[in-house]
Amino acid sequence: MDTATADEFTRFLRPYCRELPPDRALTDDTLLVEVGIDSLLVVELVTAIEDHYGIEFPEELLAPDTFTTPGTLRLALEPLL
Repeated sequence: MDTATADEFTRFLRPYCRELPPDRALTDDTLLVEVGIDSLLVVELVTAIEDHYGIEFPEELLAPDTFTTPGTLRLALEPLL
């Protein structure tokens, strides 16, 4: 994924990080659980990703390791984007 696409993905993900202070950057290493993404929000996020990117989220990616950080999520989705 090129830098422009990675930046767009971060912008897309940012509104779902409800506990991330506005003055703090969302980085590839930010722990999603620490910024408010819990199991219920993961369901909402999966639907939003499918709608936004026009993809079907593969079942094999519905695992906690996929949603550890923005980087792990983007890497998992990279072949589909």
